[in-house]
Amino acid sequence: MLDPEFIRTNTEKVRDGVKKKGFDPILVDSFLALDADWRKSLQELEETRAAKNKMGKEERDEAL
Repeated sequence: MLDPEFIRTNTEKVRDGVKKKGFDPILVDSFLALDADWRKSLQELEETRAAKNKMGKEERDEAL
């Protein structure tokens, strides 16, 4: 199993390896697209959580 960061930084090397194993190198592109979507979604989730926590803290401060 390859580390996603390795795949991101060594895309051509991974494509060559996938091709040598007899698989379609487009799998690497598919992985990179899914990885980018996942990382974007994770960032949005973290931003939403931060906003929620900030609002909760402000409500607690106002209640005091």
